[in-house]
Amino acid sequence: MGLLNTLLLIIFVGIVFSGIAVSTYLVGTEGKTRWLVYPVFCAICIGIFLFFKNTMNLNFLPWRNAYLILTFYVPVVCTLMAFIAIPKTSLKALKESIVPAVSIFAIGGILLMIF
Repeated sequence: MGLLNTLLLIIFVGIVFSGIAVSTYLVGTEGKTRWLVYPVFCAICIGIFLFFKNTMNLNFLPWRNAYLILTFYVPVVCTLMAFIAIPKTSLKALKESIVPAVSIFAIGGILLMIF
């Protein structure tokens, strides 16, 4: 196993654990920073997805399908968890925090487009 394969394995496992951490952070906290962490993490995953979708470098081919599956479904799970975390207690709370709803639907739309 070469250095590149080891690095790709570490990044692969890191994406999985980061996805679990972001999902837990979305549901478990009440701060506004969670709505900054979620779109940034999803943007990174979508960027990695697009990189592996458009690359034909022979060094990345063994990892291509695994990364395509992982970097697509981790943001999908985070988006579903964000639907759980969005404030639903009152209409006033939802109007005050319009950014979470917009980011959820924007990321969901991007995921549907690249699917």
